[in-house]
Amino acid sequence: MFLHVLGASLWVGGAITILVVNRLLRRTVPAEAHREALTRVGRGAMPLLLGGLAVAALTGLELLRLRGYGLNPAGFQALANSTFGLLLGWKALAILASVGAAAAHGILAARGRPVRGLALVTVVTGLLILFLGAGLRWAA
Repeated sequence: MFLHVLGASLWVGGAITILVVNRLLRRTVPAEAHREALTRVGRGAMPLLLGGLAVAALTGLELLRLRGYGLNPAGFQALANSTFGLLLGWKALAILASVGAAAAHGILAARGRPVRGLALVTVVTGLLILFLGAGLRWAA
């Protein structure tokens, strides 16, 4: 559980940190310097964020197995008939939305397109994932 929370914290916390740095840079430096600095911060943080996501994903699958839900038809059937499974389904959708928004953000930013909304979607869905994960801790 510790590694799962650590990975999720690196992933979501890193995205929040970049969002805060962006806001601070926007207010304190010229636009060109802002873009250059944020590009460097994003590229430098990417291995840490992706590493956190990978750790959270792999440990999440292991935690699912340890809880008795195998990655097989019987395990999926058990998930479909539980509150735990419902919350996990919503968490999985939020993860897909967050990763999709982050990927779109990276692609569009590399092309010089506006990405402010996608960054916010990534952070908000990341926070939703953390709250749903906390709910899974107590779900039956």
